[in-house]
Amino acid sequence: LEQRTIRVFEACSPGVVAVANRAMVQDWFSLRVYEVPQGTGTGFVWDRKGHIITNYHVIHEASEIQVTLRDGTIHEARVVGVDPDHDLAVLRIDAPEAALVPIPVGVSRTLRVGQTVLAIGNPFGLDTSLSVGIVSALGRTMEAMTGRSIREVIQTDAAINPGNSGGPL
Repeated sequence: LEQRTIRVFEACSPGVVAVANRAMVQDWFSLRVYEVPQGTGTGFVWDRKGHIITNYHVIHEASEIQVTLRDGTIHEARVVGVDPDHDLAVLRIDAPEAALVPIPVGVSRTLRVGQTVLAIGNPFGLDTSLSVGIVSALGRTMEAMTGRSIREVIQTDAAINPGNSGGPL
C-alpha cells in the first residue's frame, strides 16, 4: 500500500498547482487603489492547453490570479468558466505544453466507503503536501457560498487544511 501511495503522489504531484488570488482595494482616506493578497489555494492541470481546475471560492472576487506550476514558474491566469453553485472554476494559463502535466481524472461513481484517498495540495501556503485518509461517507450534501446545495459530496478524513481547496482528491 505504501509503495502505491508513493507512486500515485509522484505521478500526480507535478500536475498540482498553487493558485494565488489578489484583489484591488481602495484606501478610503487617500482614495488610492492598491492590490492585496486575498487568498491562496490549490488547483490541478486539466489538459496541455493550460486549463486549470480549482474551487470557485479560491478565486472569488479576484482582480488578478496567479498560478505557480511545480517547476516554480508563475503564470497569470484568466477565468474561463465558473460554477459558483458547485464551487468550481476553470482557469487558463499560457505555459509551454511540456510544463503542463494533466492529472488523470478518476470515476467517483465507483467509490466505496473505506477506500483509501489521497489529497494533494498547498496547505498554509506551503507547496505540494500529501495527506492520506479514507472515504468516510458518500452522497453528503453541503452548502455552496451561493446558498445552493451541492449534492453527492465525498466525505473523507484525509487532512484538508486552509490552502488545500481546489486540489485533487
